[in-house]
Amino acid sequence: MEQRIHTTFNGDVMIRDFNFKEPDHKKEVSSFVPSFVHSYDAALLKEAFTNWHHPIASIHDCIRVLPRDMDRALDRIRYAFTSIVDGDPLAAVADELEVEPTELKRLPKLEQDLGCVLKSRYMFN
Repeated sequence: MEQRIHTTFNGDVMIRDFNFKEPDHKKEVSSFVPSFVHSYDAALLKEAFTNWHHPIASIHDCIRVLPRDMDRALDRIRYAFTSIVDGDPLAAVADELEVEPTELKRLPKLEQDLGCVLKSRYMFN
């Protein structure tokens, strides 16, 4: 089974089930959440640090920059975060995978203004 989905940051991606005898749906379902979260970590770093011209080190989803670059890095992370979470990304993935709302309930969109992230002193994602 193959399915092509379009992602904002990685273009078209093929999803394949390599166990052609019998798919392990339980394993597939349990792997979706961590994979989705890690893809957001990667998207955030890509969005924040494309064209970054200062020293940086990255390990998995953590970065290190020089102290003089910290404020600049935090501003970029705030802008990248608001960029990638705007809208309803989970619903977009479900729609791309043609999962009907009756199969997977869409979460209600909250009224929080993402602009608050840009002004925040601290941010955790």
